[in-house]
Amino acid sequence: MSSQPLSISVQGQFSAAHFYRNGEWSDEKNRAIFGLCFSDYGHGHDYQIELTVVSEKANWQAAHGKAKDVVRRLCQAWDHQHLNFKVPEFGPQGLIPTMENLATVLLKKIKTEAPDLNLIGVKLAERPDLWIELKVQDTQQPKHQNTP
Repeated sequence: MSSQPLSISVQGQFSAAHFYRNGEWSDEKNRAIFGLCFSDYGHGHDYQIELTVVSEKANWQAAHGKAKDVVRRLCQAWDHQHLNFKVPEFGPQGLIPTMENLATVLLKKIKTEAPDLNLIGVKLAERPDLWIELKVQDTQQPKHQNTP
């Protein structure tokens, strides 16, 4: 009898600050495009992350443990940080830390830290009514800085 595959989701949270700024644009254009998300200091969110993996029924506890551990490590690394200054991908010449780019970078880090997890995708919410879901088959290169 073959083991039935299960979808397993784990959640975590982190609080972080960020701002949107395209270094190729003037302050006026950045303000016009990004509004309140463009400022010298930024603003923060209490992010919720949900990682979903698939596992055979017989091995679900191991998959759950690995997924929970990787989410915990990533949340600890980003918690109470300013993403533009502490996460290299969002540095001065890097990506704008939009939800899409945050989810893409998180998914890439998860794949690197836990390559044996059978990932389905990641869900990232910055508010209860605003989130993005990124499925593994949908992943592509994140948007570069000059793309709003």
